[in-house]
Amino acid sequence: YQFNHEIKFKVLDEFHLVFISNTKSDTINSKPLVMLNDNKLNIISDNYIKNINIDPKKIIKVDDYDNLYPLISNGYANGFLIKEFIIEELQNNKIYELPINTNYNFKMGILYNINNELKIKDYFNK
Repeated sequence: YQFNHEIKFKVLDEFHLVFISNTKSDTINSKPLVMLNDNKLNIISDNYIKNINIDPKKIIKVDDYDNLYPLISNGYANGFLIKEFIIEELQNNKIYELPINTNYNFKMGILYNINNELKIKDYFNK
């Protein structure tokens, strides 16, 4: 990414937003939908919700990512979680990824000034 001639974006990791339930047999509309109250995730989730016609009254928004997992794993709701944070739970069948017809990925990184690149070169392994 090039933001201007002096600022660059260095990708550190890529994350995948997946739709999760506590049972394999759940359908997307079977429970309320719990979502993180975050601008970027709201845009992604809102676009998806429009496509599957979820009733807005069945949406629960929480302010802390740590509150999402207990609501989903205990069967109170279904929702979006970052796959890289729940790999062990998925592998141990504590929760299940429900198939959706979209792919939501986002990149996490660092912005830096190329004039200072020599000072941070060690962090980029270049």
